[in-house]
Amino acid sequence: MNSRASAFGEWRAEKGSAYEGFPGLYKNNGFLKKEDAEAFRQNLTAALPGTATLLKNEKKKEVKRPPLLYNLAELQNDCARRFKISPDQTLKVAQELYEKKLVTYPRTDARVLSSAVAKEIQKNLSGLTRVQAVGSFAQEVLSNGSYKGIAKTRYTDDKQITDHYALIPTGQGLGALPGLTPLSAQIYEMIARRFLAVFYPSAVYEKRSLELLFGREHFFAGIRSLVEEGWLKVSGEKKQKDREEKEKDEEGEAENSGTAALAAALAAAKKGAAVDVKGFDLREGETSPPKRYTSGSMILAMENAGQLIEDEELRSQIKGSGIGTSATRAEILKKTRQQQIPCAERKNPDYHADPARRTDCGGRESLDAAPPSPRAHGELGEGAHDGTAGRNQRGRLHGKTPRLCGAAHRSRGGAECKL
Repeated sequence: MNSRASAFGEWRAEKGSAYEGFPGLYKNNGFLKKEDAEAFRQNLTAALPGTATLLKNEKKKEVKRPPLLYNLAELQNDCARRFKISPDQTLKVAQELYEKKLVTYPRTDARVLSSAVAKEIQKNLSGLTRVQAVGSFAQEVLSNGSYKGIAKTRYTDDKQITDHYALIPTGQGLGALPGLTPLSAQIYEMIARRFLAVFYPSAVYEKRSLELLFGREHFFAGIRSLVEEGWLKVSGEKKQKDREEKEKDEEGEAENSGTAALAAALAAAKKGAAVDVKGFDLREGETSPPKRYTSGSMILAMENAGQLIEDEELRSQIKGSGIGTSATRAEILKKTRQQQIPCAERKNPDYHADPARRTDCGGRESLDAAPPSPRAHGELGEGAHDGTAGRNQRGRLHGKTPRLCGAAHRSRGGAECKL
């Protein structure tokens, strides 16, 4: 295989492993104590130089369709993630764009077109050809005629529309574009790109699952390569995903991104092939709680309220209604911040409950007489005082061809291989 192609692989204590049934394991792919992980690494290193045997090299195609069109909640969530602005700010910008006739009515819960709008969608596309940022994509859609069948796709459905269809660009009012603020222009472009994406084909990925045997130990790797860009070229999501994957890869959390050299090397690799192994090292990680709500994810949670309710009867009562409407959710969040019901930090706009404040349904507020019990914290992070329990170690097996690396999630420990 091509020695310039490389990836990481993750160790797991499979049947036959020297650590099968070992009580110091974290799940089956890590260690609770660093000394155990270091001993394992030294044992593996002692067997070098050496090769791993390729036991499995499976290929699977993954198709990713364009997302549904924007409704207000989805737009607020994306804007909170990309621009770090509140849902209320997003609504103000969307309303500004609507008043300038650049986009359709923003206070909508629908993410699809009506059949009547789908029949006239060519008008919207024609107008967008004059928008510099997306004009070439709109022209491509008009030239290849992909817009003609939009009424028969999942992006058109009268049954999913109550009052207003999805938030889309009108293709009109373009004289107002030069006078927009940079933020308003960026949000308009987001709406236009999401709209144009639905006229493009699905993105296609090739996913490979690898399993290698080094001595008695098994290593696993997942490699994902983009084969057909499809709608990703217009949406702008590919660049955003690449940045996120790079950040995750630096933390050891991402699966391998397939390069051309790696894809070629894997295509030629057959079961039983020998893979050179370069070395081993350790990666330390810690378990972490679920992420806190942001203003954007709170909006989506309010829209889909009830999904996490365990009681089936209560869940059915709130199904399809949510908390508030597309027109009121941003204002509800704004009022909760003003009343300090949840806590939202300006630099890191995450939501969490204030432990010293409780508000009942009637709006009456009570304060705890004492701070939270230290014992409660101990139960949540039991054993964390000595820095070992709740923490785990992971190692890497390094090698040259191809560089195999399994995703290193921060909440797990284990050995990984780089080949």
